Amino acid sequence: MNSTRNEQPRQRQDAPGQPAATPRRTWRGGIAGTVVLLALALTTGLTRAAETRIQLDGQLNDWAGVDRHADPVGDDLHGHHDLAAVAVHHDPSWLYLLVELDRGNGDFYGNSNRVEQVVVYLDTDHDAATGFRVGPEGREIGAEFALVSSRRVSTRTSSEGTLYRGGDPWYGNSRAAEEAVLVGNVSGNRGLPRVEQQEAIHAFETGVPLDAIGLAAGGRLAIAVRAGRSGTGAQADWLDRPLSVAVPPPVHLGTLRWRSPTLEYRLSAPDEGMGLVGLRHIGLDRAFLRVPDRADAARLWSIALTANPADPAAQISVSNTTPAEHREARAEDGLWTLTWQGVALPDQSTIDVVVRCRPGAATGGLDDWRIEVTYHSTTFGILQTCFPTLELGVIGDSGEDDTIILAPAEGRSLRNPIAWGLDKAGPQINTDITTDNVAIETPPGQVDFGGFGAARPHGLPYPGGRGQMQLAAYYEKTGDAYYPDVRPGAGLYLATHDDALYPKLIFCTPQSRRGALLFEIAHHPDDSARPGLAHRPPYPVVLGGFTGDWYDATQLYRQWAVTARWSRPGPLAGREDVPTWLKEMTAMIRADVRKADQETVLPLLAPMREALAGTLGIQWYFWSAWEKRPDTTGYAFPARPEGPPGFEAIVAGLQAQKMAVFPYMNTRLWNDGEGDEVTPWLMRRQSGETFHEGHAAHPCVQTAFWQDYLTRACRELTQRYAPMGIYLDQGAEAQFGGHPNWQGCHHPDHGHPRGVTRDMVQAEYDRVERIYRAAREARPDVVLCGEGNAECFNDIVSNKLIHYEIWPGAVPLFAAVYHDYVTAYGRTALLVAKDPSDPIPAMRIGWQLAMGNQIGRVWTGAIGAQHADKPHYAEHLDYLRRATVVRQRFPAFLCVGRMLRPPFVDGALPTITTNEFLRLDHRVTLPAAVGSTWQAADGSLGVLWTNMSRQTVELVFWIDPALAPGKALERAYDDGGMAADTALGPQVRRIALPPLGIAFYTLR
Repeated sequence: MNSTRNEQPRQRQDAPGQPAATPRRTWRGGIAGTVVLLALALTTGLTRAAETRIQLDGQLNDWAGVDRHADPVGDDLHGHHDLAAVAVHHDPSWLYLLVELDRGNGDFYGNSNRVEQVVVYLDTDHDAATGFRVGPEGREIGAEFALVSSRRVSTRTSSEGTLYRGGDPWYGNSRAAEEAVLVGNVSGNRGLPRVEQQEAIHAFETGVPLDAIGLAAGGRLAIAVRAGRSGTGAQADWLDRPLSVAVPPPVHLGTLRWRSPTLEYRLSAPDEGMGLVGLRHIGLDRAFLRVPDRADAARLWSIALTANPADPAAQISVSNTTPAEHREARAEDGLWTLTWQGVALPDQSTIDVVVRCRPGAATGGLDDWRIEVTYHSTTFGILQTCFPTLELGVIGDSGEDDTIILAPAEGRSLRNPIAWGLDKAGPQINTDITTDNVAIETPPGQVDFGGFGAARPHGLPYPGGRGQMQLAAYYEKTGDAYYPDVRPGAGLYLATHDDALYPKLIFCTPQSRRGALLFEIAHHPDDSARPGLAHRPPYPVVLGGFTGDWYDATQLYRQWAVTARWSRPGPLAGREDVPTWLKEMTAMIRADVRKADQETVLPLLAPMREALAGTLGIQWYFWSAWEKRPDTTGYAFPARPEGPPGFEAIVAGLQAQKMAVFPYMNTRLWNDGEGDEVTPWLMRRQSGETFHEGHAAHPCVQTAFWQDYLTRACRELTQRYAPMGIYLDQGAEAQFGGHPNWQGCHHPDHGHPRGVTRDMVQAEYDRVERIYRAAREARPDVVLCGEGNAECFNDIVSNKLIHYEIWPGAVPLFAAVYHDYVTAYGRTALLVAKDPSDPIPAMRIGWQLAMGNQIGRVWTGAIGAQHADKPHYAEHLDYLRRATVVRQRFPAFLCVGRMLRPPFVDGALPTITTNEFLRLDHRVTLPAAVGSTWQAADGSLGVLWTNMSRQTVELVFWIDPALAPGKALERAYDDGGMAADTALGPQVRRIALPPLGIAFYTLR
């Protein structure tokens, strides 16, 4: 047995809004800056360094916990450039400074009395005899560097920032000007070290990398500051005493070292909080975490609590570093146990936390981590428990080859995620995920992560359209995001394995200036924020090291996922409850004629039926009698089961032509003014307000009223019109997120647990299952389709509308796990671009074909004689036609087969870029040729290739040698235009794909 423990008396924690115990300098608004000789002692300065995270973004609230060093009021002589205070902070790689001006005397860069220049002089060897002499009279330092910010115009939006070595050319000292050497500037170009700065009225923050000024850990530097006009004798105010600042040596990290089959864990000692300070891939010796500033600042878990869910100010947070009466670490008999007893709360009560790990015990030989919270407070309730909380760092020498994958929509990857957003302006509002119509609004200065709201406060809610699986991974990868590397890199697997429908949030919040990406999984208790309840999530958090990329991570997840409750019906190929027509459906059409008579859709559908092969789906919007009425506008909210006269005959006629009709039924909304009977059953926020989305409210899914209404409506729809499918808009996903306004139902009279709870998710599953059973009473082979539905509905919702068929960094995570368990189709497949030279029509068709999707959605009127003379229409229509032919010919692979690792390619493929993507900056770049590998239920293998560009693409490809030893590739289909197809080995081919060409190979 291995045991390490720490005992300490309970310490009182400051409650929110109470002043911290550490005294701070204070001054009235008119005090100007001081220059005080001050050493930042290890015991005090580092504590603040551990708690404070500075970002140079012009938002100065992150300086709130840093001591100011004041300058006397009125010492600037001329009364215009009076410094008020200076603050200094550092982390392991950067030095930061905040300069504040007396508010009574103008502002930085602002008016006729503006400060033209702020100069920070750095004496990096702390020796006044070296460097150039500069500073207030009688207190000069010997500066090696001058960090100069200069602005000659009246603006606060931009500035010049330069780091000089050997002198300050603006100081009016000719020798200093001669010896000055430029070593860095604010834009970081010309290969120089990057200097960062931001201005705000009355205040200025700036920073410089420590390695740019040659400052080693354990060193000390002196700092002098001047603000005013440039030049010797110019109007300026000096900080009256230079600051002396210590940069401490690295702290000792990794007191506790535990090894699992794939990872080495390093944790700080019990008296330092037992946070995770190191996480290393054993096989490839790669570290995944940023080294913390201090061992006692290392993270592992945090718990958000509240005394009043309706009041965000009543929320507090405790973590593994919060004072506790007792901490202990044990390792025995294949079980690691970390214990925190008596973690202090502001009401004098405590909580106990136990974290356990069974290394190698999770599916796939990964590590099974669990957390338990025992609660002793009658004041505070648990909102969520975050575990783990990891500060991911750069893997290896550079972040340029680092990738994180997450499961918003069907899968996204981000290259160099720690630096993501550094070249993008904020704030942003993101409504790019249509399955969540709550705007994803980022805080000032923070750029939304990845275009899908993964950063705090929103996060990716599971199970939902923005969180369809419980999977994430972080790995090294060179080359294209999709294709495998010949030499795979190290990866960190991050997931939960839970098939009991517990809601979760995955947060990925970039901290780019610190070189970190904060990754957290938030778990919700059974009764949100109810005081006194324990929280013991009954499922593991699974961590592990792997070698490879997104595909390898999905296959680790798949080992568990195919054993989960929603996979028990088995793969599609063997399911008798899923009709063959759905399994082999080739494309999906969106039918929509708004207020026009239903019959007007028939001539629009006729050329689609003539042009495309196989069974087609028709996702039908605006079909109901209510929507056709002249006195109504918009969609039928709530869903109504009555169509206009003749609708039954239209449905029957289309379905006789192998066009399966899926009427649109919304599952979330109720229009204002559409009946008072719903009022008692509407969702309420914590504040008591009714939950609204535009002109419609949200009925509560946990009420019998809403469950009964939709079940009855879908039963009646099926009885009257016998559609082959029903499209449940905004269904098969839970309604919540990380934002305070998206926290489940808090109605006091509904009788269910309030907030985001398992009961809420279970109610959504129960509702969809009831709809499924009721509809099948009327038509036994009817199928349900959802919008971005999450994995836990796979057993009852066998078709889904995916989020977007292309996306920057798209990787098919969901298909790699579940393609042989659920069918899917894309959002848009149009045949004519706004700019005829843009490749987006071919990209949408080709990518969907290669990913095994039903090609969709082909919008009403997209095919027809009216487009015949438009550029590239005919070739795009032929490409779409051939795509449906290939799906019809090889359904065992492309329709219900298992997705395998993509083919390997020799070298980099050419790329194509669209500028007409609907989201983000409208640009998506993909490989011009895309290939995919498939396994049929009988074990046979197939490989598809398609060229989405208008030029011939030559390439050499091979498949994973372990897949089919002894078998050889044979071409089973091509378009007749293959310029070259040469076997270089049994499973290696050199091919030349013609423009918009398609080829399919089997292995025999």
